[in-house]
Amino acid sequence: FPVMYAPPPGFGPVQTVFLATETVGDKALVASVLHLAERRLVTLTPTGADTWRVTGTGTPEQWAAVDPVSQQVGAALRVTTPGSYFEADGSIGAGEILKAAGASIGGTTTAWSRGAGLTRGAAGERWAQVAVVVSALVGFAVMAWSRPTIAGLPFAAFALVGGWYLMRSGVGSRRTPTGRLAWSQSAGFQRLLATE
Repeated sequence: FPVMYAPPPGFGPVQTVFLATETVGDKALVASVLHLAERRLVTLTPTGADTWRVTGTGTPEQWAAVDPVSQQVGAALRVTTPGSYFEADGSIGAGEILKAAGASIGGTTTAWSRGAGLTRGAAGERWAQVAVVVSALVGFAVMAWSRPTIAGLPFAAFALVGGWYLMRSGVGSRRTPTGRLAWSQSAGFQRLLATE
């Protein structure tokens, strides 16, 4: 990957990580909120030792100009209008909102990458994943409900060995030529950040 000094134009942090690694990463929600603050769509105000207020400051035009993942996070936290705010105060209600916002990031990012023509589905790999699940069920059923026999062993072996590779993140999706260019740029930016 060539070293890049910026992420691909118009990409937020979650999109950049997704294109480089095929996952949104475990800090996707935090990265999105910080990205919104950097873009001046929200302000972050500490309200206690471990509590924060996220206040919406962006106009509808500014929100329309930001990436879809960041838009989704703003909508989930209900901070897309000036003056609206979200209290990350450690309460159960706040936790449920944060959990829902974080859980929806993966689907939003995948839909964005498909809609932007950066990735496409790989149907053959999806069918292979189905075969792994069916093999695991058949192997378990044969070994559990018949006399002790090794007849279910080939099914179980396929499920274990094939499942190890076929159930990983990124399987079932392929980058398009445009996606490979964005992947190279995203990974190049990640390389810059990882260089000491």
